[in-house]
Amino acid sequence: MTSQWISLQPQYASSPAGSLPPQLTGYQANQSLSVKIRATGQTGAIIDAAVGAGATQISGISFSVADPTTATTQARAAAMADARQRAASLAQAAGVTLGAVISISEVSAPSPVPFASGALAAPSVQTPVQPGTTDIEVDMLATFSIGG
Repeated sequence: MTSQWISLQPQYASSPAGSLPPQLTGYQANQSLSVKIRATGQTGAIIDAAVGAGATQISGISFSVADPTTATTQARAAAMADARQRAASLAQAAGVTLGAVISISEVSAPSPVPFASGALAAPSVQTPVQPGTTDIEVDMLATFSIGG
């Protein structure tokens, strides 16, 4: 768990008719925490514990792959094979032969993962959270040489 930000804001009360300047009545403190959970099945219980401990706002729940290296490597290989197959199909349609790769560029990023959560029906009911799946995508642009 790490602190993302902390703020302290003064709170004022106005006079009924607005005849007096606002009076300082106290301060409101806010803190945002980032929590990393490896046991996704415990997410609902952890949310419930945070609310029980006084959290008044929970947002930005997201799921990710801890080590996407293998999946990204597989996605790159699949993207390159797809690029080569498409280029070969286009070359055949044009009556030319497909040559070597001239250039390759890539942009990769994990896809956002939708999640579902529900309001607590009763204190004894755990907040439901369904993590779903995470896709690792690789977008690639490959340029091939062609011959007559």
